[in-house]
Amino acid sequence: MMNIWEKLRTVARLAAIRRALSRHAPNRIPLSGNLRERNYYTVELGSVQDGWSFNVEGIVSQGLDGYWYEGGFAPGFPASLPKASISQSPLKITYYIREMEIRYTSAVKFLVHHLTFYPWFQLWRDRASQFFFNRHKLVRSDRMSVLQIVLDQTYRRHDFGVGPGELMNLIYGDRWARHPDNVQVHGYYRLLLESLADSGDLTLENHAYHLNPRALSTLAQFEEDNRKHRDLVNLQWIIAGLTFALVVVGLIQAFV
Repeated sequence: MMNIWEKLRTVARLAAIRRALSRHAPNRIPLSGNLRERNYYTVELGSVQDGWSFNVEGIVSQGLDGYWYEGGFAPGFPASLPKASISQSPLKITYYIREMEIRYTSAVKFLVHHLTFYPWFQLWRDRASQFFFNRHKLVRSDRMSVLQIVLDQTYRRHDFGVGPGELMNLIYGDRWARHPDNVQVHGYYRLLLESLADSGDLTLENHAYHLNPRALSTLAQFEEDNRKHRDLVNLQWIIAGLTFALVVVGLIQAFV
């Protein structure tokens, strides 16, 4: 027997699922191109991490109808899920609203956002942020800056690998994909990563670039060269200052 909290949770989830199914997503959801027609939901119980997932297609008196999936990409088969399992399984509702995707794991939060039209506020806020982001040029990082980024990420995760897109996410965030210069800058970082691989600082494995131990020597040499350059600039400023002081002293003596 379900206790009162499980019953309330089941009621809230059924209400959220019923609302989401009123705008059920088509079988093929466009992920690129013209996305302005998107305004629908998908509902899933369970998760691939748990070894199974259930895509909800309808509500029946016994529970839910849909497709059961096991083992990640294994083909699904029609199945039903009893009401007793609704409150126990992880819930994920995905709202495809124009070019955005909003994911919910809480039925109550989903219902509140639906009643207050909050997703539309999120959409317009995101569009405004993207507009101002697009007004700025994507400043390109040089070889040593990229190598330092890969080194820092490798410190955090020893098997870290990166491609041009993942690298740009680290540098600019995920808004770069909708920037008008995204194709050109993506090509630049692709060539830069290839260049670092050719010089032996990175290694290409399984379509991802990984740090090569040689990169530590490259960065150390770069820092040493920078230190020498700074010392030389400081010395030039000191010489210029002494020269100016001597000129001033000479002028004062000449005047006296």
